[in-house]
Amino acid sequence: LALTLDCGAEAYPGYQASLSNLSDQGAEILVYRRLTARAGRAGREVDVSLPLANLPSADYQVTLAGLRPNTDPAPIGKYYFSLRREQ
Repeated sequence: LALTLDCGAEAYPGYQASLSNLSDQGAEILVYRRLTARAGRAGREVDVSLPLANLPSADYQVTLAGLRPNTDPAPIGKYYFSLRREQ
């Protein structure tokens, strides 16, 4: 599953995206670090590829944060999606 996330107005040297399973009390299941932004149609964007084959049917949240040296990740946005597998 390929996602394109909006980086917002402020530019950062790097980005981090984390995937949480909202159907499992928000358990964080994947973290992608060292992501870089690229120019997109609506501004700067980050591409994230999720391992669809390994994800069960559930509600998910992807949290994007900006990274700077020697600081905590700066929250940028939260994105939600549901995955439903046919039986």
